[in-house]
Amino acid sequence: MSRSVWYSKKQDLLYLLDKRDREEPLTDWEQDRFDKYLSRTSLITYHTQDAENLTPEYIKMCEIKINRMEDE
Repeated sequence: MSRSVWYSKKQDLLYLLDKRDREEPLTDWEQDRFDKYLSRTSLITYHTQDAENLTPEYIKMCEIKINRMEDE
């Protein structure tokens, strides 16, 4: 069962990332979900793990998080 939940969340995240890449506006509900995923993205993991151990989605989320931090 946990695999189906993980798969569902991964598909959701991929959908949100794809929508961002196409520069389509996210609805408030989608933005809340995206921000939730982003808040759970650990930059410590990003900086301490080998890049080949991280998924492309995780790397992309970390880059988004870093860019947001630099913009503040």
